[in-house]
Amino acid sequence: MVPLLLFLLWFGVSDLRRTPDVTAALSHLGYPEYFAYFLGVGKLLAAAAFLYPAAGRWREWAYAGLTAEFVCSFASHSLVGDSWGMRIAPLVILAIMSLAGLFDPHRLRSS
Repeated sequence: MVPLLLFLLWFGVSDLRRTPDVTAALSHLGYPEYFAYFLGVGKLLAAAAFLYPAAGRWREWAYAGLTAEFVCSFASHSLVGDSWGMRIAPLVILAIMSLAGLFDPHRLRSS
């Protein structure tokens, strides 16, 4: 869970600051620069939900939102013809997040 939290915090702040790497990536993918704010806020809210043990449903929404972001990131990189390394990177992060969620002691349990 710690690597995922570090990823979310680092890239969430980078998105909100609209660093040159972030703006270049968004431009390359065809997204407007202000889209970085949505991504950054989403990542930081997800990190907050993962840090707070009693987040309940918010934790599940964080997993769902990040899944949508990483799948869309894979699709975006594929549609612009990026290299396989750029295409697969979001899916690797998604796999790490899935493993973290599977072993998350605070995730909701089915009754």
